[in-house]
Amino acid sequence: MACATALIGAVLFGGTQSSAQAQQKDVRFRGAIGGAFTAFDAPGKWKQWSIFITNTSDRTRTVRPTYIARDASGARMEFYRTIVVPPGSVRQATIASKVGMMDLTGRKIAGMEQIERTIVLWDVESNKQIEKNYGFSTRLNPRQTTVAMLDNRNFQEPNDTSQYLGKMLSAPLGDVRPLGRAGKNIIPGRWYAYSAVSVLILNGISPDTIRPDQMEAVLNWVRRGGLLVVAGSINLPDMLDGELGRACGVVATGVHRVSSLRVNKPGKKSGAAVELKHPFSMAELYPTTASVLYEANGLPLLTFQPFGHGRIFTLAVPVGALQDKSLHALWGDIRSMRTEPPAIDDDAFAVYSKNTLDNIAGRRAPSRAVPLTILGILAGAVVLGGLLLRLRRESAGEDNIAPKFSRIGGRGELLWVMLVPACLLLSLGIYVYARSQTAAERLSYVGLLTSLDGKWTRVQQAFAYSAGPSPREITFTAGDPRGVIQDIGEQSSGVLSTRILETAKSLQVPNQLVESDGSRAFYTDTVMETQGISGYLSFGPDGALNRLRNDLPVDLRDAVLYLNGRTYSVGTLHAGRVADTFIAAKDLLGKVEFVDVESPRKRRTAQQTKTARKRSTSAQRRTGLRRMRRKTVRGEFTASFVHTTTDTIRNRLLRDILNRPGLNAPARSQPVLIGYAQYTPISPIDDRNVKGKGWSVVVWPVRMIPPAKGSEVSIPSGFVTLDFRHRGAVIWDVINRQFNIAARPGSVVVLARPPKVISSLEKVTAKIEIRMQASGYRLTVLGGGTVGRDGGTRVPEVVLTETTNPSSVSVEVPDADRFRTPDGAYVFTLKVEKSDTYASDAPGSAMWKIDTIDVALKGVFDR
Repeated sequence: MACATALIGAVLFGGTQSSAQAQQKDVRFRGAIGGAFTAFDAPGKWKQWSIFITNTSDRTRTVRPTYIARDASGARMEFYRTIVVPPGSVRQATIASKVGMMDLTGRKIAGMEQIERTIVLWDVESNKQIEKNYGFSTRLNPRQTTVAMLDNRNFQEPNDTSQYLGKMLSAPLGDVRPLGRAGKNIIPGRWYAYSAVSVLILNGISPDTIRPDQMEAVLNWVRRGGLLVVAGSINLPDMLDGELGRACGVVATGVHRVSSLRVNKPGKKSGAAVELKHPFSMAELYPTTASVLYEANGLPLLTFQPFGHGRIFTLAVPVGALQDKSLHALWGDIRSMRTEPPAIDDDAFAVYSKNTLDNIAGRRAPSRAVPLTILGILAGAVVLGGLLLRLRRESAGEDNIAPKFSRIGGRGELLWVMLVPACLLLSLGIYVYARSQTAAERLSYVGLLTSLDGKWTRVQQAFAYSAGPSPREITFTAGDPRGVIQDIGEQSSGVLSTRILETAKSLQVPNQLVESDGSRAFYTDTVMETQGISGYLSFGPDGALNRLRNDLPVDLRDAVLYLNGRTYSVGTLHAGRVADTFIAAKDLLGKVEFVDVESPRKRRTAQQTKTARKRSTSAQRRTGLRRMRRKTVRGEFTASFVHTTTDTIRNRLLRDILNRPGLNAPARSQPVLIGYAQYTPISPIDDRNVKGKGWSVVVWPVRMIPPAKGSEVSIPSGFVTLDFRHRGAVIWDVINRQFNIAARPGSVVVLARPPKVISSLEKVTAKIEIRMQASGYRLTVLGGGTVGRDGGTRVPEVVLTETTNPSSVSVEVPDADRFRTPDGAYVFTLKVEKSDTYASDAPGSAMWKIDTIDVALKGVFDR
């Protein structure tokens, strides 16, 4: 039996390397140590271990299994859990750990780099090592699509397989790296254990296969941006009868067997029937809130529903039923619909919160070194002055005016005798005053609360604990059983202790000594059920109407509404109250500009590029966090009437974590509320009455609803989504989403679309406002134009106005329905040509530039 156990351990974990004496211990690891997807490692990602420990003795033993790693700076990290094992029993326990930046072993399997890892079993009573377990893992490439599967090992659909996912032609899922399967005993019970997973597949899962906490972990991972595929099986109707079904937006009314699939998109003609290699189960899906992407044999085959920041796809057949290459397009569509970036990049908060925290949690009084330094400087100055006077006296005694310098020298000695004690007393007074001004024990924090769906919220917080005048021993926690915590360094002279993290009811950093006047900084990240902002936004004759209710326990101050690259003032939302506010053009705080600071025009030499890469790698190692190539942002994110230092800090933080629109990610058209609260929903320090001071940014999406049918509506320019196409000169930069300076004539086609909730307007009047610099040019504004690069849709053109040397142009367009395309876009064209007065040698006349284009719409809501 022992040999079989050792063999299993060697296969699953690389073998348990322990001495013969260690194997004789009555407490030891039982077989392999592993968990879900533990054969792979992604540095900086969290994972969850499943450990079995057996006690063959006749007494209770207390042990501490510990996972050992190295962080980005090379420091030792220990993740452990204390376990009590009754006599003659086996205990299973989980350990949360963060994968360190470990050295590669030099080994490669199938071209993949291998990483060594270690777990040690300690006896708590004697603090002696019982056993050490070594293993190897494969290092994941961050560019790969990591596909993991949760299934029921006791039940598997006949002939089902997922091996083909990494071998599909043209790689519709990307460069796939399968992470393997996870059965019931090792399915992670916390969302952070899925950190390294790109696509998660539930295949053949039944309600008795997965515990409620495991299902909650999966859904919380999806809420944070994960992509989940629920595959078909005979168990699918039971699985969709509950929380998973509500998340998928679909139920299954039955299951039958199919040997072929005739696939089509809804409303389109079916393709040829695809004969399956083997018969498979097909669930009869009935969408409740989900959208149908594909149908097969007259029934839904693939449905889609957004869930929090993530996506859930429900497949009516098992994964193995899509082996035929003609069906691989489904996987391509799944990949193409991966998570749409939210307005705020909450992952970036982990990097930039530390900088913000440093600005609001600085030292409030001089340290002990300050008065001592002052004492040394003053004492040194007095001693030096006395020596100089002494030297002058000695040199003056050699000439005929010795009596005069003798008197001065005597006074110098008297001055010396008086100033030294006075200096000492002054320094002592400064020291006592500095100590009296030392800040008390306190907790400083900056947080970010982002809504994942109606009741779940991602709560992130960077906090700094300052010990005050006396040293303190503190245990720092994640604040919630679902959360994680990580050390982000010290802020003052306090000594940074060993990085140790314990897995208990909540992840915690135990018994940390914070020296007097010292400070420790940590970052926490969790998913919680919290109240937030409810209500809606709609449209009336005077503009956009907000009806919002603040269900947080504190006021939400200086709130703004952000959409389409603009921010509007909302003001203060009082706790527990409903606020009605109209948003019109006058409430516009400003437009958000995105500027690419790493323009390709800034060329580097090979050596400069190499140096920059080294610095970038060094910065990543110092922080242990991913720093992304980002654009500089200009914009206003607080409705404060008078800017304070705090407002400046808030603006800087929001600019850093705002998601930048790019080629495939336009500015957010869904309104998002951004406000500030003197509030944190979690406490990172237990059992201690510590005063906290700081603020949290609350980011909440606002639901748009259509107005009453037949009502008159006015849509302000910021709520109209604009898209641009240029003709001739490259005027519109689609990546940075800004207008370029042009040196030759050209034109811009403007596509203006009302919000999605307003599918159709009648009797539309459009108002176009243009700001530009074009001295020596003529601007012609036309209704209509050509849409599409290949001369696609053409809307007949009508000249609306002409202006020479334009700077500010406003055009009101009645009966704008004549310029509407079948998909609901209103088309206008701006044509810029050289005027009759154009002079090529005039200063600045050779260049022109559009600053802004705004379109507002007014009409009657039809449907």
